[in-house]
Amino acid sequence: MERENEEAQIPASKSINTSMISSSPGEAGISHDSYSALRFRDFRLLLIGLSIATLGQQMITVAIGWELYDRTSSALVFGGVGLAQIIPIIVLFSSCCLSPGSGPKCAI
Repeated sequence: MERENEEAQIPASKSINTSMISSSPGEAGISHDSYSALRFRDFRLLLIGLSIATLGQQMITVAIGWELYDRTSSALVFGGVGLAQIIPIIVLFSSCCLSPGSGPKCAI
């Protein structure tokens, strides 16, 4: 109780400088730039390429579902196509988790 009272009575003239406080030890006074990786041309090209590839993959997924639903007007076929597209991901993930010695590395 006495220690709490002592801390509460620190005069304003003896305030603590919080600019040097960091969340991890050894980083006192070092500022972190979140966008430093974007200064590299190759990384920017990689990021742009991955974004375009992901956008294209999503467009193909929507187009296949749309075309099959337009041809068949069946929600069951539409759901079956979605399931067929996700089965390889399920198989790869489960094989990773079921392999001996995978342990917590598998949790994504």
